[in-house]
Amino acid sequence: MGKLHRIVWIDNQIRGGLYPNCRIIAERFEISVRQASRELEYMRDSLHAPIKYCFQRRGYVYTDRTFALPSAILTEEQKASLSYLAGQYVSSGDRRNIELGETLKRLAGLSSEFYSSATGSPPSSSESLPESSTPRQISSAVSAIPLPPGEGMLHYVLLQRAAERQCKVTVRFAGEEQAELFHPYRILPFRRHYYVLGYIESFNDIRLLPLDCFESAKETGERFEFRPLFSGARFMLSLFRNPKKAVIRFAVPEYVETLGLPWRELDSGTFQVQFDDAHDLFAKLLACPADFELVSPHWCKNQFRARLQKIWNNHSSRT
Repeated sequence: MGKLHRIVWIDNQIRGGLYPNCRIIAERFEISVRQASRELEYMRDSLHAPIKYCFQRRGYVYTDRTFALPSAILTEEQKASLSYLAGQYVSSGDRRNIELGETLKRLAGLSSEFYSSATGSPPSSSESLPESSTPRQISSAVSAIPLPPGEGMLHYVLLQRAAERQCKVTVRFAGEEQAELFHPYRILPFRRHYYVLGYIESFNDIRLLPLDCFESAKETGERFEFRPLFSGARFMLSLFRNPKKAVIRFAVPEYVETLGLPWRELDSGTFQVQFDDAHDLFAKLLACPADFELVSPHWCKNQFRARLQKIWNNHSSRT
């Protein structure tokens, strides 16, 4: 999604009258000037963007202001999320919400029969999922798709049972060492794949996760209460996030809360912080009044070091 992210950013800069050029793009994304030039060539030659270099403003402009980028290619998980959100809007009964739901269904490439034949009635847009909606709706929702083989079947059975009982589950996700407490709400099928809607305690967030991302799952015997579901805007924003993780050590642990980002403590004063944009993370860290250390990942440390060096060079050149 890196290339798409850069193209969307360039488009926004041009529309905002900020006249981006190859040097600005290269500095913003820590790429070479040549790579930045290729991104502009791709927009011009493949996306047919009417871009032109303005020598007076030393940046690019659109010669046709009516130009719009083509629709982004959605992943299957994003399409499944859109279909779920569309169901929430359609079932609300409000005319405007129904129209928005139909638009989201078209965006996800869904037929009007999708809900009745594949997923059953989607949950309403109320503050919580009613307990009565879990067993019967989950059973009817998954009947059209074969169960996954091997470990996937075991996880499916356990998570479905936990959802029916409103029981917390200890899970471990693929590529993660840390176990998580997970509240499974519903199992949703989408185009021959299963997704699990649920709440992750450590990030205080509701997520839609592909079933095959679960490496292990075990019931705890502890019941959970349903959390308020996403508002439409928040759910939409969450679909296109590609979150990254950094390990940061704070001299004053409480300052991790000032970042305003999801985090969890790994050790005393050491936290795993989830972020979307490295530049936004750096700005938040530089505003921190206490000492800190960016421990990992390596690429993030290198970008942060380059950012600090640039700040130092800007100040030292004026002395």
